Amino acid sequence: MRFFVFISAALIALICFACNEEALSYQKVVVAVKIKEKGDFPAINNVQIKMTNTASGVVYNASCDDDGLAHLVVERGFYSVQAQYEYIDGAIQYMYNGRLDQIEVLSAKEEFQKVELFLDYSSKSAIVISEVYFAGCKGNKGENYMKDQYIALYNNTHEIVYLDGLCVGTVAPAVASKPSSWMNATDMSFIPIAYMAWQFPGSGKEYPLLPGQEVMIANNAVNHQAGSYNHPNSVDLSHIDWAFWDPSLKHDINAGVKPLNMFWKHGTSSSYAIAVQGPTFVLFRFEDIVAGDFAKDPENLQKEPGRPTSSSYFLMIPKETIIDCVDIVEDLSDKNNKRVPASLDVEAVYMAAGRYSGRALRRRVVTTNDGDKQMQDTNNSFADFEEVIPSLKK
Repeated sequence: MRFFVFISAALIALICFACNEEALSYQKVVVAVKIKEKGDFPAINNVQIKMTNTASGVVYNASCDDDGLAHLVVERGFYSVQAQYEYIDGAIQYMYNGRLDQIEVLSAKEEFQKVELFLDYSSKSAIVISEVYFAGCKGNKGENYMKDQYIALYNNTHEIVYLDGLCVGTVAPAVASKPSSWMNATDMSFIPIAYMAWQFPGSGKEYPLLPGQEVMIANNAVNHQAGSYNHPNSVDLSHIDWAFWDPSLKHDINAGVKPLNMFWKHGTSSSYAIAVQGPTFVLFRFEDIVAGDFAKDPENLQKEPGRPTSSSYFLMIPKETIIDCVDIVEDLSDKNNKRVPASLDVEAVYMAAGRYSGRALRRRVVTTNDGDKQMQDTNNSFADFEEVIPSLKK
């Protein structure tokens, strides 16, 4: 009988030890949400906090209280922390976004670990990037083919808007296989544009975009499915609206296709490089300066941080000029290698099908409170975009 009691006591001690070990492996975290920029912010207790364990993928959620504090109990490890809130005032949708990466939750020396999360303010754009076909496809001989890339822009409002003066570019680094030097070394008040920057022509109201209307911009505006190209897995871009076209090229642009103005270029390449691993596209607009004059100012050209001997320069545009953004990386392992701050885009998206899959990323369509169909635009590429067959192949 005494032997049985001894074993039972040992088991109880072991269970208690295991319970204590489990308790010690968790830590209370208090996330304090603060507003970085001015704006009429509604009840802060509506803000939802999401903490993701970067190793296991386990997600913890909590809501802020009246003091802007969210209380979570999480397992020790490394986390990303993000918050997002939006509200509508009249016809404008306002968004507050914040994100922190590589937050280490340690053992409980204190009662709780405090994390401060600052939210940046932004408002929704009338013109959004609706689709990006960037990964290419398999050619007619099974080779990798990437000359058929395009993006689409969409008027997400009930009003006529104008493409005149709108600028398009991709953010450096071209490939997000490692953390961005700019994200690590600067406050990202200026965004680095790589290779070339483009602008729609027009004096103000020459190129209207009707409510719900979409336009395409091609890298090579030809029929990639037939003729001398003859890649059945590709797309027909011969009737596209616009093209990224370098005027120094010897051949003429296809009839009916309008060229964007290339107002800045670095290097000698005559082709616009869009990474098949996933680009970060931005739409931006200058209000008080001519785009070409801005690009000619040496103060607006900088080298990559930490590379003073590099011969490459990047066009640094003010963050506040950006009206829409989609942040795309190659796969899940690159998801934290964001190229832009959370105020522009909270979470990068990737395409599971990968390179040369013939797939595209397209914005989700949502139904508003009025029953209208709109492109989803929450400044979160991971939530807003989904992998689809390119719309030009349907």
